[in-house]
Amino acid sequence: MPIKSFAAVGHPISQSLSPAIYMAAFKYLDLDYKFEAVDVFPENLAEFLKSEKYEGLSVTIPHKEKIIPLTVGKCCLARLLPNLKFLQV
Repeated sequence: MPIKSFAAVGHPISQSLSPAIYMAAFKYLDLDYKFEAVDVFPENLAEFLKSEKYEGLSVTIPHKEKIIPLTVGKCCLARLLPNLKFLQV
């Protein structure tokens, strides 16, 4: 079974504590998942989403406003959560 991958997406993202928090949770739950921070410029967000590399994304500013229209019709969470934090893709 392949390892499931998740990411925090934003710009800048290097200060994010999300990878450490999620990896600690995965370890505690004995899940063989990985979580990383990915720096994506706002103008590259649509192309990044096409990669479908991740099972889910933690979305930071400035991407929160831009991601909802890019995912409507592709993800039920994007339609339901206007203050989106985590997106299952």
